[in-house]
Amino acid sequence: MIDNSFYSRCKKIFLIQLAVTVVVAGVAAWFGGFWLALAALYGGACAIVIMVWLAMRIQKMLARQSHQSDDSEASMNIKMLLAGLLPRFLFIIAAFGVGIGVLELQAAPMVIAFALTYIAYIFSFRISQFTEQPGEQATTEQPDEQADATGNEAR
Repeated sequence: MIDNSFYSRCKKIFLIQLAVTVVVAGVAAWFGGFWLALAALYGGACAIVIMVWLAMRIQKMLARQSHQSDDSEASMNIKMLLAGLLPRFLFIIAAFGVGIGVLELQAAPMVIAFALTYIAYIFSFRISQFTEQPGEQATTEQPDEQADATGNEAR
């Protein structure tokens, strides 16, 4: 069974991405009106969709990993994650094509919102990795003896 820390991390990342998307859409609305805000919401939604898609793939990987525990599993997990890379990339190309070509949304706010929302995903994922380690507490190692500038040990 997958622990709740995975779900809580995903929820935090989702909420951060949603907040970034709404802020970018608000700025776009302020400067350009409803249609620019809609384009920004669409771009941010695309980034959120690929994050959810990746989270589902990781969930499957973790579920498989809990049932099997051999050394070949690591290479299988990497293959599984890489196999999901191409469909997510193609989804983004298709979604941007639909947004720009069919829905006639402005490209700039869509791309900016997508980029900022995706950057928020990367940073929030990295931060959640370091702040929530189940069963582990963050420790800072301090040596008993400090070395001074000349390399001699201070006593």
